[in-house]
Amino acid sequence: MSRINFLKNMIVILSGLSTWQASAVTVAQNASNIALSSSTVAAEPQLAGTILEDDLIPFSFKGITGTIQQRVVRSSVDNTIDFYWRITNDKTSNGTLTQFHYLEKEVNDYGVTYNIGWRSDGVFGETVPVKVTRFANNALAQGGAQFDFFKSDAEILEGAGIKPGQSTPLFFIDTNKTAYEKTAQSVVSSVSVGSSEVFAAYKVAKEESFNNDSALIPATFENQAIVFQDGKLDIPCVEVYDANGGKVRYQAKLNYIPTTDNELTLELADATFANTKAENCNAFYKDGNLDLPRVEVAVDRGLSIRYQASMSLAPSVGKLRFKLTNARSDLNLDQGYNSEFGVIHRFELTANGKTLEVEDGLFNKGVRVQQYRSYSSNGIVDGHNQEWLVLPGRIVRDRNGTVRHLVRILNYGFMKYLIATDQNKVELSGLQADNSPIGTSVTDENIDPFIGALWEIVPSADGNKIRFRSELNGNFLQAPADNNDGSEMQLGADSHSVVQQFSDIRIAKRFVPSTLRNTAIVMKPTHTTNQKLGFQFYSDCDNAINHQTSQLTAAIALGLNDTTTTSVWEGRRAACLQFTLIEHFLGIYSIRSQALDGYSLQPGWRRSIVIGNASPPENLWIIHDVVREPGKFLIVNGKTGLALIAPLSPGAGALVEQALFLDNDNQKWTMQLPN
Repeated sequence: MSRINFLKNMIVILSGLSTWQASAVTVAQNASNIALSSSTVAAEPQLAGTILEDDLIPFSFKGITGTIQQRVVRSSVDNTIDFYWRITNDKTSNGTLTQFHYLEKEVNDYGVTYNIGWRSDGVFGETVPVKVTRFANNALAQGGAQFDFFKSDAEILEGAGIKPGQSTPLFFIDTNKTAYEKTAQSVVSSVSVGSSEVFAAYKVAKEESFNNDSALIPATFENQAIVFQDGKLDIPCVEVYDANGGKVRYQAKLNYIPTTDNELTLELADATFANTKAENCNAFYKDGNLDLPRVEVAVDRGLSIRYQASMSLAPSVGKLRFKLTNARSDLNLDQGYNSEFGVIHRFELTANGKTLEVEDGLFNKGVRVQQYRSYSSNGIVDGHNQEWLVLPGRIVRDRNGTVRHLVRILNYGFMKYLIATDQNKVELSGLQADNSPIGTSVTDENIDPFIGALWEIVPSADGNKIRFRSELNGNFLQAPADNNDGSEMQLGADSHSVVQQFSDIRIAKRFVPSTLRNTAIVMKPTHTTNQKLGFQFYSDCDNAINHQTSQLTAAIALGLNDTTTTSVWEGRRAACLQFTLIEHFLGIYSIRSQALDGYSLQPGWRRSIVIGNASPPENLWIIHDVVREPGKFLIVNGKTGLALIAPLSPGAGALVEQALFLDNDNQKWTMQLPN
C-alpha cells in the first residue's frame, strides 16, 4: 500500500524456523484461560506485513526493570492491523514477571475479532505466554486481554514467568480491522510484588466509513460520470459490499493527498447514503478494492480523457485513503495496443509464477532475459530489472487488411529493449553501429532496422492473460522447459499454451514530481549544461508572444540559457524557453508552451518537433523517469513512440527532433523551475 511518511520500515517476517505448523487461536469476549500456541508466516501468511509503529518502553517498579516493545503491523495480505508485544526482564531485576495486561478502554468492540498467539519464527524468547483471557467491551471491563506466563498458581510458587535476564518472543493479537489509534493502556505485573505504571498502547479504532445519514440523491445518478478534476474525485454512486454479500450505495467525494512517493493517493472527504432504486451504479467497493469502470479525467481547456481505474485501501490513521493501482485510458484501449502506457509493468509467467527479468548479477548483466521469482529488492539488486515500460511502436496493416498495433518494450532498470533475435532467442539490447539490434541482421532499407524490438501484445483466449508475438519471425515469447530461477527465456511457434501466457501486473507511479507539474519549467538535455528547449528563431518567439503564430510554423530547437548575455533570449523572450506539463493522467502529459497560449509540443514533418494545436494522441507525451539516474527523464510521443532527442552537437538554433530511444544522454532530459 502507500509508503506514506509514518511508515518506519518494511519487514517480511521469515518463515521456516519451526517445523511444527501451529497457529493462533480465535478468542471470543469473556473467554478465560485459553491455551495459546505458536504461529508462523508459513502457517498464517497474513501475519507478514509492514511495521507502522515500533515503540520500546522502559519500566521500573519495586526493583523490577525491563522494557516492553510494542508494534503495530499492517498485514500485506489483507491490510488489517495486528498488535505485537515483547517483554524483556533485566538481569538486575529482583523479581519474576507473570502477567501482561492489555486494556482497550473501549465499550464498543467495532466487530473486532482476536486471533492470539506467539511467533516462533521471529526473535528468540525463553518464556512464552501460556494462556490468555479476553475482556468484554462493556462499561465494566472495557475490552482487552490478559496474558499469563504460567499455567497454574502452583507454577507461580515454583517461579514460573519471565525471570530476570529472560525475554518473550513476539506475541500478538491479529485483528480483522484496518484502523488503529493510541488510546489503550498496557501494564506488566508480578504476582509477588505488584504492577508497573500504566503505559499508552494501541488499539483498533472505529473505521472511517461511508456515513449512513438520511440524505437522498436523485435516481438519475446512474447516468452521471465519475469525474476527476482539480484534485477531486466525485463518485455519484458507489456500491459497497459487506462480508455477507450485502450491498449499500453511497455518493462519495475523495480528495487528492500529496505523498512522498509520488503515488496517486485519494482520501475520503464525504460519503452520503443513497436511497435510490436506480438499476446501475458506476463504482464498486469490496474487500479493500475500489473499482471505477469509467472515470472522466478533466484537463485544462475542456479536454478530458476517459479511464478505467482501480484503487486499493492504503494504510491510514483516521480517514480512509486509497492508492491508485491500475488505470487504463481510452487512448490506449481504442488504439488496440492491448497494453497501457505511462505505468510500470511486471510480467508474470502463467506456467510457473516466475517473473520476466533481465540478469542483474555478475554474468550476462543487462543482456540475458530470464525467468526468476518475483522480488522488489533482494538486498543485491533494486528489482527494477523485473520492471518494464511499454511504448507505442508502429501500426501495420497486413495484406488481408488486418490492422495490428505493435509496441516496444523497454526494461525500466537498464533502459534497453526486449529484442527477438534471428536465432529464435530473446535478449536485452541497444543498437549496434549499423543501427541494427544485436543478433539481428536487417539489410532492407525499407524495413524498420529495429524490427527485433517490435512486439504485438495478443490477449489470451479468455482475455485474462497476454502473449508477446515477435514481429521479426512471428514466434511467441515463452517460458523455458524448467522452473528454475535464471533459466533463459525462449521464442516458440504459437502453441496457445500457458507457457506463452503472462499476467500483466501494472504499477501506477507518478514519475514527475508535483513541483514540476502545472507550472512553468525549463527542459534541458543532459549532455549539455547551458542550453534549453525552446523556439528555433527569436522571430518565432516574438510572433508567439504577440499571438501572431496561428499555424505550425514554430520549430523547436535548443536555445541559449537565459542567464547568458545573448540578447535572443533576454527579457520577455525567456517565456520561449519555458513550458508547462499538463497532466492528463499518470505518466501522460501535454507539454504546453508558455509563450504561445494553448499550443503544445507535437511531431512535425518527418522527424521534426513543432509547436502546434493538434489533438490527442499527437500532443500527448509519455514521460518516465530514468530510475537509475535520478533527475533524468525519458520523453516519448504518444502517437509515434519516438523520443525527444537533442542534437549531439548542440548550439543555438540546433533542431530538436524525435527518434528511437537509444539510452543516450541527448535523449534524457532534466526539468527544473526557471531561475
